[in-house]
Amino acid sequence: MKFDTGKELMDGAQNINAHLGNIAELVELIEDETLKKKIKRELGLVVGKVYIGVMAPVLREHPELDPDSPSDIEAASRKN
Repeated sequence: MKFDTGKELMDGAQNINAHLGNIAELVELIEDETLKKKIKRELGLVVGKVYIGVMAPVLREHPELDPDSPSDIEAASRKN
């Protein structure tokens, strides 16, 4: 896969994960513990599918796109 395609896929996957994180925060407001647990489990499955189905194949071909790579972590720490 071309680098630019991989980058767009990673950006999209990270956007999905950001939205899922927002949903997870809302789930914490659910009072019914059984329902909360069920929804959290389903969200976890979705996060796993995004990683396994999209991010992992991209990272196998383009490990430099890993958002948790040492260079990205170092760059982020310089911004703060």
